[in-house]
Amino acid sequence: MTIYGYNPFTNNLDKSGSGGGGTGNVIGPNSSVQDDIAIYADNTGKVIKDSGTKITDLLAVANNLSDVADPSNAFDNISPLTSKGDLLVRTASNNVRLPAGPDNQVLTTDSSTPEGVKWAPQAFVFPFIEVTSTAQAMAINNGYILNNIALVTATLPSVSVVGDLVWIIGKGSGGWQIAQNAGQTIHFGNQDTTTGAGGRLDSTNQYDSIQLLCTAANTDWTCTGISQGNISVT
Repeated sequence: MTIYGYNPFTNNLDKSGSGGGGTGNVIGPNSSVQDDIAIYADNTGKVIKDSGTKITDLLAVANNLSDVADPSNAFDNISPLTSKGDLLVRTASNNVRLPAGPDNQVLTTDSSTPEGVKWAPQAFVFPFIEVTSTAQAMAINNGYILNNIALVTATLPSVSVVGDLVWIIGKGSGGWQIAQNAGQTIHFGNQDTTTGAGGRLDSTNQYDSIQLLCTAANTDWTCTGISQGNISVT
């Protein structure tokens, strides 16, 4: 009888021929190691030679034969992952567990680590948008390059949280104005704008600029000290 191997589709061992009977021991080479798999010694069909591989190495995916037919069970049997959020990554020689990082950190490549990746704080990205129209509704954590031969009015975000930023850079000869929504105030040094839609900041020169930080959710904005030019407060 010839045994071909395990068939996961039928959950059986494939075989051919009829079985025989008898008793006795199969004697292996003197160099054999306990639990190693025996293989043919040469192409004459003679048995037996120590392969150097243990059956537990080949069947590590299976606690029993039925596991081999179930990809989920088979993976779980060999997976190094142990906790929620773990990732499977590759070192130069092994598949290893990378534990989940702290909240709000991101996965970034780093060739100096064994895994080639690591968790790191998210880089702060502050995009700038060139505005060539005469009106712009600002969004939090964005910068605006205002470029028009006429006055450009940029209105504060209506929704913001403490720590949000906006940044205005003058470019066009028409200058700029920062307008407010109802209930909003801008604090510029020892001056405050009029609260609400009537308050504003105005540039005096073409390249005036200012950065504002939200200091009270939705309502208060304060100049961070990054400003250029003679800003008019109304």
